[in-house]
Amino acid sequence: QIEITIKNLQRLIEDKKVELKDIETFPEITNLLIKQLIELEINNGMKSIMWIYDRFGDDSDYNVLTHESKGLIIRELLKYKLREKAVMIMQKMLIDDNYIPESSLIHELIDNLGRRSNNGYSNMNMMDKAEYYFNLMIEENKITPTIEIFTTLINHHLRLLNIERSEQFFNEVIESNIQPDIATFSTLLKGYLNAGDTVRALQIHDMMRKYEIIPNRTYITHLMKVYIQNKDFEQAEKVYTMIEQPTTSRATSSSSQQVNSDLIKSNIKSLTFHLKTLLQETRDKNYAYELYKKYLEKFDNYELKFTPDTYFFTIFISSFAQQFLDVSLAVELFEEMKRRDIKPSIVTYTILIDGFALKGQVDEAVEYFERMKQDSINPNIYTYTSLIKAWIQVRRIDKVKEVYNEMISKNIKPVSATLRALQKIRRGDLIDQTPKSQKEAHYWGGKLWVSKDVETIDRLFQSFLLSVSNSFSNNDDYKPNVKTFRYFINCYLFKYENLTKALQVFQEMVKLNIKPDYLIYCCFIKGCCMLGQVEKSDSILEIMKSQNISPNDYIYINLIKGWKKIRRKDKCEELHKALMKFKREKEKY
Repeated sequence: QIEITIKNLQRLIEDKKVELKDIETFPEITNLLIKQLIELEINNGMKSIMWIYDRFGDDSDYNVLTHESKGLIIRELLKYKLREKAVMIMQKMLIDDNYIPESSLIHELIDNLGRRSNNGYSNMNMMDKAEYYFNLMIEENKITPTIEIFTTLINHHLRLLNIERSEQFFNEVIESNIQPDIATFSTLLKGYLNAGDTVRALQIHDMMRKYEIIPNRTYITHLMKVYIQNKDFEQAEKVYTMIEQPTTSRATSSSSQQVNSDLIKSNIKSLTFHLKTLLQETRDKNYAYELYKKYLEKFDNYELKFTPDTYFFTIFISSFAQQFLDVSLAVELFEEMKRRDIKPSIVTYTILIDGFALKGQVDEAVEYFERMKQDSINPNIYTYTSLIKAWIQVRRIDKVKEVYNEMISKNIKPVSATLRALQKIRRGDLIDQTPKSQKEAHYWGGKLWVSKDVETIDRLFQSFLLSVSNSFSNNDDYKPNVKTFRYFINCYLFKYENLTKALQVFQEMVKLNIKPDYLIYCCFIKGCCMLGQVEKSDSILEIMKSQNISPNDYIYINLIKGWKKIRRKDKCEELHKALMKFKREKEKY
């Protein structure tokens, strides 16, 4: 019936628009219709709502919609992730001096804009607009800010590593006598953790304790990571014991019921998460083994109200087999697991096989591959990849083909890890562990794309250098990946067009004895030419040649374009000859 009403209304409006505005009850009918469309969630309801707004909203000659209806439309737009339209309607509503917005609507708007989206840049711009109007409304006393709104704004600036601005908002919270809640402290703790500032993170923790706020799952997780980042494993262990200890603290939050429901409960899932976090950071095999024995003893003495499971054993097996390359210890845990009638998973078997592959123990890898089949577990792509790696280590190409063909016959497609392993055959290299630095390169790269100013990149780079120096000072085997430096160089060159900053990154890389790769030189040459500073490319070329890296056609073409812009015909001719020579040698090769 509502759909028929909409169609009839559309026809009526198109025919009698002028007369309708004089009907006293028409605004009431229109607003009621919007409510019905939202409540009933009919097909194309949003389309009908926007049709009504376009004809009777802020930009029309017949602005009869109430603020309440426009608020409902904003909420509906946010539900459909139409954020730009929602912000536009809110902006027009705020022009009206008589409009006093609901705090809940402002919070919902800011909260939605603060969430991650596929189009990060436009989202950041809208968030800036929302923040501007939020500050304006506070100045005009139109709204009373809530802790939820402040927390969203703090989170937004922490994501950009804009620590100073986020602290300004937090200080406003304290000065306004607004009670921070667990979400606020969790947001701050995570922000300082990501920025590498564990000192400030622990200060925030001390402050939270003074407020007697009950920690929840998220907060405990971040706090453990802070201590682990400081290599304070003993304190991280103590944090975990907070899970099992009941507390009489009060939850100072407007949503205390929700906070209490999110309290960490001591169970096998929370325990294994805690242990996995510790194992990822430690470089001490003895500590890892003692940790395993300690918790196994706790299980046996019934100190814990749950029993060990497959995942508990698997995380330790992974640590010994893949991190410490001690497969004998991994097998010891595997046999203990079987003795307790805990069935290994495909992940457990794959990790063991991969451990044998890294050690070149192909017979053992095959043995556990067959044992897995006997346990009625079908190998997946990662199991096959691990077995392929084992045969590659002993140069048995015939066996590699046999395993690969078996995998393909079962319709299992290779992944990048499989292809990387197969490439080792051609190069004759042995397969090593995937370095931790490779994972961290993606971590820093992921942060760079959301940056909105060069100062944010500066802070990110300083945090990265701090993490590198901390790793070296702790005798870590960590070595920063050249890819991470390339991400920063690319960002400075092509996003912010700042050659000076990019060169500073290059200098820091050289100080750390990280050898620049070919792609970094390509970036610099293109950047110099693009930014009209082609003269500086000469020094880049000299450094490149000193490392026995020869320019290719990509570099020559960019250099020719760069010198052509400033009409250096002599340079263009010189480079063109070099390019032709390179192409002839390439064809000959």
